[in-house]
Amino acid sequence: MPEIPDLEAIRGFLNERLPGARIERAEFVIPVVFRVTKDDFIKTMEGNVFGQTRRHGKFLIFTLTSGHLLVINAMLAGRFQYLQPDEKRHASTCMVLGLGNGW
Repeated sequence: MPEIPDLEAIRGFLNERLPGARIERAEFVIPVVFRVTKDDFIKTMEGNVFGQTRRHGKFLIFTLTSGHLLVINAMLAGRFQYLQPDEKRHASTCMVLGLGNGW
């Protein structure tokens, strides 16, 4: 489980890279972890643009220019990967967001 210092480091890393990045593609990989339907998630995410990421307790909160928030709790084995499209993703990946900045 990522601890608060780990989440702060992740938040800082993402705030250097995500703000202004357009979400070109959203993919559910393991739908059971989501609190919305697949169609609603994809419709909300695709075409949206990231703002700043903040942390509240063990949650990372991603602001989107539409006013929506993407809230993630990394839970026990939580990992974030920031990969090029041709790089191998982790086997337990739950969600993939393809960004317009090539990532």
